[in-house]
Amino acid sequence: MLDLHISLLRLQVENAVGHEHRVQPITLRATEILTARLQQEYQDRDAAPATPAQAPPTVQVSLAGATNEQAARAIAAAWLRAIALRLEA
Repeated sequence: MLDLHISLLRLQVENAVGHEHRVQPITLRATEILTARLQQEYQDRDAAPATPAQAPPTVQVSLAGATNEQAARAIAAAWLRAIALRLEA
């Protein structure tokens, strides 16, 4: 089983005027999605040696045109890609 400790997940929100109230629910949902995906993909794997952290690519999500679920999934996918790169290095 993978024993992974994540001390910090960064999220930078720009141009969210009028959608500020959605940021916290989207972030919480993104974290839930990330946790579920990590459990599915890495449950039978031992932790790899630590490698230098790699920042995930910027995720462009228009809160005016995306649902909370769509935004959360995009954020979680970016976080998962960054973690996967680190675990598979």
